Amino acid sequence: MNIGLVAPYPPQNSVHSQQSGEAWYSKKLAGSLNRENLKVAVFANRLGNTASKYDDSGVNVDRCWDFGFKSWFQICSAVLKKRKELDILHVQFAIFLFGGFSSVVVFPVFLLLMKFVGLKVVITFHQTIPLSNINKKFEDETGIRGNQALLKKGLYTFVKMLVALTDTTIVHEPFFKEVLVRDYRTKSDKIKIVHLGVDEVEVRTDPKLARIMLGIPESKPVVLFFGYLAKYKGLENLIDALVSGPQSDYVLLVAGGEHPRMRKKKEYSDYLAMLHEKAARAPDRVRFTGFVPEHQLPFIFAAADVVVLPYTRAISSSGPLSLCVAYNKPFLASESLKEIINEPAIMFPNTAEGIGKIINSFINDDFLKERARLYSLSLLHDRRWENVALKTAQIYNKIAQSYGVVDKPEPSIPVMDFVSFEESSVFDELFSSRPPKNI
Repeated sequence: MNIGLVAPYPPQNSVHSQQSGEAWYSKKLAGSLNRENLKVAVFANRLGNTASKYDDSGVNVDRCWDFGFKSWFQICSAVLKKRKELDILHVQFAIFLFGGFSSVVVFPVFLLLMKFVGLKVVITFHQTIPLSNINKKFEDETGIRGNQALLKKGLYTFVKMLVALTDTTIVHEPFFKEVLVRDYRTKSDKIKIVHLGVDEVEVRTDPKLARIMLGIPESKPVVLFFGYLAKYKGLENLIDALVSGPQSDYVLLVAGGEHPRMRKKKEYSDYLAMLHEKAARAPDRVRFTGFVPEHQLPFIFAAADVVVLPYTRAISSSGPLSLCVAYNKPFLASESLKEIINEPAIMFPNTAEGIGKIINSFINDDFLKERARLYSLSLLHDRRWENVALKTAQIYNKIAQSYGVVDKPEPSIPVMDFVSFEESSVFDELFSSRPPKNI
C-alpha cells in the first residue's frame, strides 16, 4: 500500500527540528510504517539548502511547500502529480502548523478537493481544544484573540468540518476523542486513538559525565523542564517554586527554545523577559540552555533526577512526556493533565506552592521516586513505535478494504495490548502496603 504523508519533516540526517515538534513525529512514523512494508512518500516543508527530493532510508521525501498562505496550494499540486500512486493520504495537523490564519481557512478546501479526486484521507489532530478552554487565559497563552463566542462557534464548525471530510481522524489520547465527540459532536466511530510514539533509547549516558558536561554539581538534585517555552506550559510557576519559600537545594534546568510561532510577537518577548527576570533571583540555580540539538538530548535527560510538566492546560499530547518515557525518567505533572496521566501520586496543583511541595517530596521520598519511575516505565509498552505503526497500518487497511482498494488483510502481527501498571491490581497492592509516615 502506498501512503502519502503531509507533514513538517526534519532536516536530512536529523530526527528533531527547531521549527516544529511535529516534524519528529512525522519522521518516526514514516520510518516505522516503512518497516511495516508500506511505501511512504512525505510531502514536506522546504528547508533552506536541503535537497527538494531525496530518499530517507526508504522513505521518499518531497520538500514541496513553504510555511504560509500558499502551503496548501503547493501541497495540492504535489499530491495531484502523484495521485495515481497513492492509496491513502495522511495529514498531520495542528492549528497554524502550516501557516497563519489564511492557511487554516484554505485547509478544508484542500480536503474537499482530495475527496473530489477520490483520495482516502486520514488526519491526525496534534491539538484538540476543549471549547470550555476558550477564555481570556486561553487568549493570553496562545496569542489567539477575538470574540470568545465567535471563536468557539468558528472552531466548532471548523473541526466538525475536518472530521466530516476525512475517512478517519486520529488522536493520541482517549480524552481527546472524548472532547471531539462531546464538544464537537463528531461521530465516535470516525475517531481512532493511536498513542504518541516513544523512542527506545539503547545507549544510556552516565549521569556523572552528563553533569560535568553541563557544569552542574554532582551533589545537587536536578529538576528538568524540557520543550518550547510556551505560555501554557506554566514555566513561571516552576521558577517561582524554586526562588520563593523554603525549598530543597536543587538546580532547575530549563532546556528549550523560543516557540517558533510566537517568537516575533512583543507579548511573547515580554513573557520571556519576565521568565529571565524571575530566574535572575536565583542565578546559580536556574540554567537556560536554549534549543537543545538532538545529539545533546542524552546528556540533558541523564543529568536530570526528575522532569516537571507544570502545564496549565491539556490541548495536545506531550512530546517532552514521551522523551521522559524514552529515557525512563520519572516525571511530575500538573493537575491540568489529569485526563491524560492516570497516577494521582505524581500530580500537583499548578501553583508555585504546589510545585515546590511535590518537588521537595520527590527529592526526600524514595518511595515517591520509585512510584514515579515505574509509572513512566509503564507508559513505554504500547507506545513503542512498532505498535504505533501497526495500529496506524490497521486503520489504513480498514479504509482500503472498505473501498475495495486492496484485498490485503490487516497486519498479521497482533498489536500488543499491555495492561498498564496503574490499571494492574499488582501495582495497587504493591503501593497499598506503604507504611504510615510517622513510623
